[in-house]
Amino acid sequence: MKVQQTIQFRGTESFISRMIPKDYFLSHQTTTGLLIQIQENRQLSDEKLEAISQYFERYGSINCKEYINGQDIYVIFHNYDAVDQIMLNGEEQMIDGYTVRVQKVRVPTERRAILNSNDQEFCIHISNLSTKVTSEDLASLFNVHVANVLIRPFNQLTEHLVESQRTPYEAWIINVGNRKETQRLAKQINGRTMNNTIIRCEAIEEPLKVFELCEKFQNGKCEHSISCNMKHVSCVKSDTCIDTKCWYGHPSSRNVVSQRRPTSGR
Repeated sequence: MKVQQTIQFRGTESFISRMIPKDYFLSHQTTTGLLIQIQENRQLSDEKLEAISQYFERYGSINCKEYINGQDIYVIFHNYDAVDQIMLNGEEQMIDGYTVRVQKVRVPTERRAILNSNDQEFCIHISNLSTKVTSEDLASLFNVHVANVLIRPFNQLTEHLVESQRTPYEAWIINVGNRKETQRLAKQINGRTMNNTIIRCEAIEEPLKVFELCEKFQNGKCEHSISCNMKHVSCVKSDTCIDTKCWYGHPSSRNVVSQRRPTSGR
């Protein structure tokens, strides 16, 4: 049963969580991250790992998951209460004939979902802007945090997105959501007037910057998984990838070694 997670007490919102045995790791903290370790002396196939991870979906919606070395499953749930419910069943559990050990793990607040290299994030490109328009103006218009507004030339997307035919004063709205949400917002705002100028909005793919990728995940050796502060993006070709300039994530069984990747946006 899901618990009510917030209450108002004297005008202050407080979080409610289940009482986890105090000797459990992170028993005093709420987190959406869970590590599932299969207690076997051999690696399991992805199909077996998927079956085990699906068992835990009964506790709550899973945002993303990742399999490591055929024995560990890292999961990020949508809600922290799902993790607490699982922990109340004990650190060691029997799932589909396998003994598994579960443990709460920290998830950095800025951690994005584990991605596939066929996936892509989207942003809104805004052109035909008046030079008087500020980041605060755009944040108010799009109803987003000002930190998600990038105005040329002072933004990290400039070198990736600016083309010679584009206007010298433009902006981007990032962290809007998926493709559908980004397209909806771009369509909603497109054609609005700001400072006597009609602005143009377009939903575009946000370029992935190589230096943000986890270098250890590239070879399947990142021990942090969902707790890593760098981005984990898996190559769709997995261990069959022969591109020496592919810096996406691959399993450790991959025979090809990628070249040293760039470490900055320059």
